[in-house]
Amino acid sequence: MKTTKTRVLKLGRVASTARVNSEIARDPEYSVFIYESLRRHRNCDWGDLGADDKELNEISMIEGKEERIMSRYDYEPDHSKNICIITDWDRSATTILFSIEY
Repeated sequence: MKTTKTRVLKLGRVASTARVNSEIARDPEYSVFIYESLRRHRNCDWGDLGADDKELNEISMIEGKEERIMSRYDYEPDHSKNICIITDWDRSATTILFSIEY
């Protein structure tokens, strides 16, 4: 039986901006979206990025390649709440922010 190795991105310390935190506290459905988006980012699903940015992430995942990783996730009910998730080049921290804050 052939097994597939699951890729997992090291996130480091996870934080979000004050604006994202406020929206999480206000809207339980949005907090689920944030959780699921972070899970997808950790599992190397780059979300709604364009092909070129996805390719840059894939290159950055090569062992020893120290580049930041960015994902984007569109919130279908309200695109003003779309987010970016950025993991630092050294994988020490990951930040969740609204796309308009990027």
